[in-house]
Amino acid sequence: MIFHDLLTLFEEGGYRMNVRLQCRFYIPALRLVERGMGVCILDPISVYSYHSDAQSGKVVFRCFEPEVFLKTAIMYPSGVPQSMITQEFAGRLREKIAYLQNNPEQLLDW
Repeated sequence: MIFHDLLTLFEEGGYRMNVRLQCRFYIPALRLVERGMGVCILDPISVYSYHSDAQSGKVVFRCFEPEVFLKTAIMYPSGVPQSMITQEFAGRLREKIAYLQNNPEQLLDW
């Protein structure tokens, strides 16, 4: 879905995306970027995760405009009460996502 949103945004801006390779997961995509073999458009959660795994200076992050909206969801099994640890995890995840949405510069200044 994000690919089609990006394609539409590029076309509306008068540009053509020249896609030669798509990666389903962010780590292989960023390994290609590290080697100078392409670019990658990532969601903030993946950028944040990458920061915890990679050497600084190998990849430069920039904001992409116009914004592309990514819906995230926490799914629970139906009919099963949520444990306290599940509730705590979900709350912390929501807080972190809200923080990253409100402070995107934290992802770029690395």
